[in-house]
Amino acid sequence: MKLSKNQILLIFAGVVIVVVGFYLVFSNLRRSNVAVTANLEVWGVFDSEKAINDSLIADFVKANPDVAIIYKQKNPLTYEEELVNALASGTGPDIFMVKNTWIPKHGNKLIPLGFDNLPIERVRSLFPKVVESDFVRGDGTYALPLYIDTLTMFYNQDLFDKAGIAEPPATWEELTADLRKLTLFNQRGGIVTAGVAIGGSEKNINKAVDLLYLIMLQNKTPMITGNRADFARGGGEEAVNFYTQFTRSNSSFYTWDPTLHYSIDSFAQGDVGIIFNYGYQLFNIRQKNPFLRIGISPMIQKDYLKPVNYADYWGLGVSRSSSNPSVSWQFILESTTNQDVSTKYLNAAQRLPALRSVISAIPEDTEIGIFTRQALTAVSWPQVDPTENDLIFSDMIDNIVNGRATVKQALNQAETQINSLIIRRQGQ
Repeated sequence: MKLSKNQILLIFAGVVIVVVGFYLVFSNLRRSNVAVTANLEVWGVFDSEKAINDSLIADFVKANPDVAIIYKQKNPLTYEEELVNALASGTGPDIFMVKNTWIPKHGNKLIPLGFDNLPIERVRSLFPKVVESDFVRGDGTYALPLYIDTLTMFYNQDLFDKAGIAEPPATWEELTADLRKLTLFNQRGGIVTAGVAIGGSEKNINKAVDLLYLIMLQNKTPMITGNRADFARGGGEEAVNFYTQFTRSNSSFYTWDPTLHYSIDSFAQGDVGIIFNYGYQLFNIRQKNPFLRIGISPMIQKDYLKPVNYADYWGLGVSRSSSNPSVSWQFILESTTNQDVSTKYLNAAQRLPALRSVISAIPEDTEIGIFTRQALTAVSWPQVDPTENDLIFSDMIDNIVNGRATVKQALNQAETQINSLIIRRQGQ
């Protein structure tokens, strides 16, 4: 009997379905018969379980069927305390997310990857230089970044247009010139529209301390010399004086007040022309006001030919209490150094790239491109306790702004407090 063309196609399709079915059943049986030799637990903060499972874990487990991985998203407000307590009691994770400033404080809780497994030249070729500064020490690499975010300038396009400002400022000198056009006062001299959220403490400026750190670093302030804080001299006083002048009512650059609403809310409401923040805040601001016309521009520089930017990011590190450190590092390397895997994570978690290869592929004139290029010139500084550091600097700003101390007095007090903190940490 001669078969028609359609019958032949149907028979062929049936054979294909049977073969594929046998393959899938065999594959599943094969996987179900593979004994799990490593159970890994991963702790993180801002990234959801779905984002991590879909982008990092699923493919790794598929390629390594003898490995089982569970990711747990923790509350960022209690994460550090919960992590320290869990590691101390022996119930901590194998892998945990590490803040880029955490190594001086928590490096002793991590197993570094030796240079024989990951040469320092390889780290430098893969990531911007800030990663080496933050995560690499003399005995190896303590963590690797999932992404890198940087402080950037957000501005209200409508307020700029009303003030007749065609282009956003690129330097602090240009910004101070624009302030006179952006800042509006009422008849009593109170601020109605703030030109820029700068000069105050964390009480009403989100990331105020990071902004001050950046200005000090742009001013070449030696934050730490050896094992001692050294920022009260060498440009520190000039930087802090510059920062706090924007809150002095007798200053020609007066544009912010401690009584104003929180900077993120003020910007979303259209009451401030410029704020400085990280890329992740864009989503929050747009949720607060979807109709706000937000301009994004590179971070203000002291010298735009020699840019200095400030980094904020999280990486993955292996706990000293892990019973599977080799497999844990294998997972981290695959998650952070494989371009395809990294890109999948960035899309799932809505993050900015850390890999040089991904950074170079993004056009500079795009919204994401502005953030990514800044990672190449980003810096940070070693802090024995970042949370305490931020509190000390925020209090220092507050004391200056409210007239409780001069810039010099407040700086010296903050330096003494940081040095006391360093001594306490070294004794632990």
